[in-house]
Amino acid sequence: MGKIAKNIRHLRMLNGWSQEQFAQKLGISRARVGSYEESRCEPPIALLIRMSEFFHVAIDAL
Repeated sequence: MGKIAKNIRHLRMLNGWSQEQFAQKLGISRARVGSYEESRCEPPIALLIRMSEFFHVAIDAL
């Protein structure tokens, strides 16, 4: 699992969100969140920015 994948999963779980809840917040599918957390693909920069805003962390923390 890559660094970004680990951090997304860790921060999501720290906030108590299921993959489905997080996906709804981002406007993407649960499967897409799973793909990011399992390092099957990396989120585009625009989505990383939105994630960092939801998590209240700097983008480089992802």
